[in-house]
Amino acid sequence: AVFLCALALYVWTLAPGLVFGDPAEYTFVPHIWGISHPPGYAFQTVLGGLWQRIVPIGSIAYRANLLSAVAGALIAALIYGSVRMLSPDRPDDSPLARYVPGILAAASAMTATDLWQHSIHANSHIITALLATASLTPEGSEAMFEIETRSGLDRIPLRELRSAWQGTLDW
Repeated sequence: AVFLCALALYVWTLAPGLVFGDPAEYTFVPHIWGISHPPGYAFQTVLGGLWQRIVPIGSIAYRANLLSAVAGALIAALIYGSVRMLSPDRPDDSPLARYVPGILAAASAMTATDLWQHSIHANSHIITALLATASLTPEGSEAMFEIETRSGLDRIPLRELRSAWQGTLDW
């Protein structure tokens, strides 16, 4: 329900077409499988390109904007789920009292100026915020730990990683 409420809010206020500046770039570049201005936003390009080809609603610009709306709504839903999971269930609480903290947290996030503004036009910041939010949820942090363990990243000491990075920069 939180996802649908947030999505309805963002779609209602969604930019109907191309937005001047970086949003225009984040609309066009995925469509041609190009490269954005530095740092390139490769994940945004691939995700946006796939989204523009799979979602058959409206123009290319509308679809790119819609991806941001879905990402913003997912952030609100993840915040609700995290707060709900972390809030203790007390036997003497009313059923409504169990859900209010999560609803308030999600409503506060989804109507915050920065999240709302990035959820209504194409941009890479909302995708980054979604990934950051997902990694901070209890399930997301467990998934990140699992990825690090399976890939061997948990065995790389930070000092060695820094010196390898510095060697690459020096090269």
